[in-house]
Amino acid sequence: MSEQETTKPEPAEPILPIPANETGDDESNSINSEVMALAPFMIVDGSTYAVQSDRKGNTKLLLLAKFSAVVEEDLIYDDGIKEVRYVVIRAVHADGTLLGTPKLPIAELNGTAWVLNHLGPKAVLTGQAFTGGLFREAILTLSNNISARRIFARTGWVEQAGERLYLYNGGAISKDGLTDRVSVELEGALSNFRLELPESPDQAICAIRAVLQLLDAAPHRIAVPLVSAAFAAPTFEMDPKDFLPWPEGLTGYGKSAYLGVIQALFGRNFSDRNFPGNWNFTANALQLLAAVAKDAFVVIDDFVREGFCEANAVRFIRNYRNGGARGRLSSDMSLRPEPKPQAAIASSGEERPAGASIGSSLFLLPVNPGDIKFSKLTELAKLARDGLLAQAMGGYVQFLAARYDELAATIRERRIDLRTEASHVGGHKRVADAVGHLAVGWELFLEYAEERGALTEEERLALWESGWKSLCEAGSLQAGQQAEENAALRGLELLRAVFYGLNAHLVNGNEDQGPIPESAGTFGWKPSGDSFLPCGPRIGWVTVQELWLQGDLTFSSIQRLARQEGKPFQISQQAWWRAMADAGMILKSESEGKLGLKREPPGSARARFKIMSREVFLWGPAGHPSSAPSTDECDP
Repeated sequence: MSEQETTKPEPAEPILPIPANETGDDESNSINSEVMALAPFMIVDGSTYAVQSDRKGNTKLLLLAKFSAVVEEDLIYDDGIKEVRYVVIRAVHADGTLLGTPKLPIAELNGTAWVLNHLGPKAVLTGQAFTGGLFREAILTLSNNISARRIFARTGWVEQAGERLYLYNGGAISKDGLTDRVSVELEGALSNFRLELPESPDQAICAIRAVLQLLDAAPHRIAVPLVSAAFAAPTFEMDPKDFLPWPEGLTGYGKSAYLGVIQALFGRNFSDRNFPGNWNFTANALQLLAAVAKDAFVVIDDFVREGFCEANAVRFIRNYRNGGARGRLSSDMSLRPEPKPQAAIASSGEERPAGASIGSSLFLLPVNPGDIKFSKLTELAKLARDGLLAQAMGGYVQFLAARYDELAATIRERRIDLRTEASHVGGHKRVADAVGHLAVGWELFLEYAEERGALTEEERLALWESGWKSLCEAGSLQAGQQAEENAALRGLELLRAVFYGLNAHLVNGNEDQGPIPESAGTFGWKPSGDSFLPCGPRIGWVTVQELWLQGDLTFSSIQRLARQEGKPFQISQQAWWRAMADAGMILKSESEGKLGLKREPPGSARARFKIMSREVFLWGPAGHPSSAPSTDECDP
């Protein structure tokens, strides 16, 4: 027979016999007052009773439930933001059948709905059980042997008994190896954060060499920053990061496939089909993910420039850069604890979120056709599924645990020194700082590899030098991308100046209203008596909501003005329009056949038009207030 059919409930203390009534009353549910004092609740024949006194001073048993239930475990779940208490209930029917061992938030004991929901229809409560929390009181009173446990619901470093442990789903790693001194339970995609340790020194060397093979699957300007970011992640607590590595390229180039193998360093079940996060998560879910995946590498995949997705990305990246979330109040008007980012985040996409301030938080890694070697990636994906990459990271974390105090005291200074050395890459100051963070991760990984015997000192130094050059090369490319974003803003100012200086003009896109647009002085028309005259070449149309700009003519107009000002606009037309689109200034591109306007288009018959919001032209993109005068200042 099964255990469920044969197991009788072990008596919960105190269980006392029912003595005869001293008054001679032979009612079987009466007991004396002495028993009542010892046992306000009792389990008799597998059912739960309350002990009550009648008017004569006698005591009687009041049936509450036709089963017994006691608390077996008191659990405190700690995700680093708040603590939530659960209890594990063991419920046994009066016939000896185990009804279940549900885990409940402790607040659910205040009601009785959990009984039917978790134990089923055999768990019968009498009407008396619903009175004043009587059944809850019975359960708690009869639960004498409760074991207590703290369960961590996050990854990363924690201090226990003066020693640093790194948490992952199912356990922890100390300087001495795996330890079961703490309990860790992660749910959903986070359950895949499961590190491993090599079983032998030879296996540790194989795991490290598997990591080095990642350098063969992509150009070093892509591979070294991403591998470095993964190995810098466990140092987040010691020196927080505020940038996101962001491989960028068209679909099919292998961005996600490569990131999937990198993610597998933190668990063999991760892949390009199974990342921890997605930009379609709600903003709050993303914020929580970045908090509980502490000191881990987390890929948030599948960015597309759409309303919901982009809004989430912009809000998340801004909070990540600032090291915190939006503050909110509890119902009692006190500040609520908010999840702070504690993970090293990476992402990818064909595009990236608009805005120069957001772009400065991204460490862009352009991916071109043929950059990712898919045949090599297939081999690496198998090594990842076999757990070799997770073993490399587990061994590395053990190496860090043994040096934690030393690293915590010195890692920030080392990163600053490397940032200073990388200052020549140019661009936003965040670029050199990101290079410094990545270089620390690369340096520590190489030191670990040498200590485990996977590299000689000469090999380590050679890899350090080549890796440093690759990081600086990637930083220089990032600086170039940011220069394009700055070019977008300058180009917008030049475009305004072209019209204000009467060097070109736009006509009204509505044929029924004549050629002169509303607020004509803003769009290259000069006053002439009671009317306006166009100035310079026509480079497009303007409607109530949009500007339709012919690409070639518009770019040549702003270049000509820039040369006249003595500050040449040194960027290609293609790069400028791309930067304008990335900055959120261009809505879309259309050929003249799709315009839906009847006026003869300027330029060639095959002209393509860039469509800009009229509001953006006047006031600039979000986050960049325009210095443009109002239309009233332009019109006489």
